[in-house]
Amino acid sequence: MTHNTLFLVVGHLRQSFERLSEVPFSSETKWMAVQCVDRTVTDAVPLFYAKGATEVFVNRCGTYYLNNGTLAAMSDDVRLQFCEVAREVRAHPATGIS
Repeated sequence: MTHNTLFLVVGHLRQSFERLSEVPFSSETKWMAVQCVDRTVTDAVPLFYAKGATEVFVNRCGTYYLNNGTLAAMSDDVRLQFCEVAREVRAHPATGIS
């Protein structure tokens, strides 16, 4: 995907979604979030999109989904595994968008 194509896709998404609310990024909380609704879907349910430090999110989670779709209780061991995977991803960032 070229830079121009990516720019067009992002522009289309911004037109399709209405931002209802926002929690701005804070260096203290280390996360941010927006609540959006898809204007192109009749009776669309508002969704939250968040990003930030993995450690912050996994510490707030009480459950997670397994690969088979089953909901499982979050444990300290699983939290550590999530954080380790995040560290690995950060250590080997993608070299580009394809």
